[in-house]
Amino acid sequence: MVIILLGAFCIWNAHHIFDWIDLSLGLEFTPDSDRTIRVRRFWAGVLAGVGVFAGVGKILWIYWYRKQAIKSAKGQWYDRGDISKEDFYRDEGDGK
Repeated sequence: MVIILLGAFCIWNAHHIFDWIDLSLGLEFTPDSDRTIRVRRFWAGVLAGVGVFAGVGKILWIYWYRKQAIKSAKGQWYDRGDISKEDFYRDEGDGK
């Protein structure tokens, strides 16, 4: 999520970044039009919005998934406080 927001920040300020690079290298530059800046900022906003919603959605999904896993483990044979390591790793597949 942080990388997406950093990318959106770079897109939002791309005209400043390009101007700085041109000045640093001694190149001649022409300023971007207002329309170009608006289009870049629109796509930066879309990228940031989608990134934030996807990140928050993933956090909520992980929370829900972990809650479901805890609920499904209740009452199982391994849901005891007194279980030992030997009990947990014992293999009863050979019928003994």
